Amino acid sequence: MRSIAPLVLALASAACSRHQTQPGPNVGFAVDAPEVSCRVAGAPAIVASDVYTGDVQVLTRAEGGYDVVVLDDVTPCLRVGIGAHGEKLGTVLGECPAPPTPGRASATNGIETYLVRETVDDPGTYLALGVVTYDWPHAFAGTAREGLRRVVEHRFEVPPGGPGGGAADPALAPFGADHFLLAWTEGDTVRAQPIAGWAEPAGPAITLSPPDLTEIGRPSVAFATPSEGLVAFAASTPTGFHILSVPLVCSR
Repeated sequence: MRSIAPLVLALASAACSRHQTQPGPNVGFAVDAPEVSCRVAGAPAIVASDVYTGDVQVLTRAEGGYDVVVLDDVTPCLRVGIGAHGEKLGTVLGECPAPPTPGRASATNGIETYLVRETVDDPGTYLALGVVTYDWPHAFAGTAREGLRRVVEHRFEVPPGGPGGGAADPALAPFGADHFLLAWTEGDTVRAQPIAGWAEPAGPAITLSPPDLTEIGRPSVAFATPSEGLVAFAASTPTGFHILSVPLVCSR
């Protein structure tokens, strides 16, 4: 396989019971969580070579680091261990996790739950972000009533600085005490932005992929520590169609 040095240099340069959804252009709630800044923390690495699949999943390991799982409709699944600093820990065949729902993602930090879904509107695909809220249980005529689960939802406005044309293939992961990272594909680019509060932007957007990729698949992201994460995705590169991983760090 040819060297991926051009790839490296390119990056261096660069729920309860009933459910209601309340859409709206913007819910208008303030973000109480402090703003954070995320950045790419290292060069991209080829996790698996010549793997023709659009889906991967990043899972955290109990002992630290990650498993990048290739979801290619073959059981057992290829699982590549990645250390906390991006080093490969070995490849095994193992259990296949449930595949992600097309066009949808959700994540919880144990206190808050965020949802994101693709939706189509003129001129193209965009993302709708939601926060799960509850009408707390109460009593009526001496009888306890169950809480009402609601999703407060608004349109995610794609930040400037990318190729444009809408956002698709969302992924979500919690990090820190009160933030989430939203990742998505935008053209032939993987981008991400921290969100908090009522699923509002809580820091600047970043680009996670080199500029010479095409046919990018849906990204997956996870955080092994409160600030250090890993994103993985399939893409066509100058050296073939590979699974790539990119480490990232988010800090206040």
